[in-house]
Amino acid sequence: MFTTKEAKQLITKIGRRWLFPDFTNRITWLIATAGVAVILAPGPLKYILYNWLVETININSGEKFTLAEVMSDSAGYGIGLVLIALALAHNIAYRFIKYREASGKEVLSEQKRKSDLGLFGEFINSFSSKSDSLNLLRDHDFSNSFNNSSTDQIDSFINYWDVAEKTFHDVEIEGKKKELYDACAKFSRQLSEDAGSIGTGGRMSAVPDNYLGDDWNWPEFVINRIKKLNGLASDCYKTHQEFVTLCKTRLGC
Repeated sequence: MFTTKEAKQLITKIGRRWLFPDFTNRITWLIATAGVAVILAPGPLKYILYNWLVETININSGEKFTLAEVMSDSAGYGIGLVLIALALAHNIAYRFIKYREASGKEVLSEQKRKSDLGLFGEFINSFSSKSDSLNLLRDHDFSNSFNNSSTDQIDSFINYWDVAEKTFHDVEIEGKKKELYDACAKFSRQLSEDAGSIGTGGRMSAVPDNYLGDDWNWPEFVINRIKKLNGLASDCYKTHQEFVTLCKTRLGC
């Protein structure tokens, strides 16, 4: 419930906004200035202003008025006040239209935010920080073997998130999503080149079969392979966490 004081403040604010609006466009200034000039100007200058008004009306309305017809009412103040009133009316209409446009944009922005929130929820359900793939990216040293199923969330992200239906409205979030997609795709390609299955238990290893169990006495190409996979995995993990943090910050969730 509003208190009496709060209600008065609200009414005053609305009154100042609509009854005494700020002039925000050139047309309003032009008409208002002409009205004030008509009221305050001396006779000769007022005559020049009337000529300008008549010419403007004739050009824009198609009707042919004469200076005598305008001057016959000898109500200079009346004409000035009418112009000022027109300026105020135009300004109020202008601000009302801008207010409606801003309100429409706010509604649209909220709809886009809700859409992005839903899409982020889908992402978290399929590729969360607690998933097996994130554990692999964060903790695993590829000098050791790993379960083939550990890359399922990465593979799913690569397969299903490079489509228009998975596009975020927020440009910054979408940019970071693409960055994550590229990092995961690069890691996945490298892993498919360097790792192979061992045995029949669904285990994978980046160490060739003929070097397994060789007490880490590996040639340089194996050491470089492992180092590269570990670096790409770290990049994926870091980008994933940046993406999640960015979504939570910009979407307020």
